Amino acid sequence: HCTSLQTLLLYAASGFGDVGVAALVSSLHHLEILDVCGAGRLTDAGLEPCSAGSASSLVKLNIGWCPKLTDQALVALGRGCTALQ
Repeated sequence: HCTSLQTLLLYAASGFGDVGVAALVSSLHHLEILDVCGAGRLTDAGLEPCSAGSASSLVKLNIGWCPKLTDQALVALGRGCTALQ
């Protein structure tokens, strides 16, 4: 297991969706950089673990080209990921 992983780049991994991203974020407690740009299947539900505090060490997040994410996800991320830059 790579539980101490700090950077995860899934750029253009269009096959990744809610279940995969949520599982990774929930198990990677030291994650500082997450790039899911282009994860076209990702919805607000997939980022729920981030906003719920599972990614408290997250400082950089790239969610560009994730058309299914809504403003609600951004608000939740802002509240739950206080270290984001």
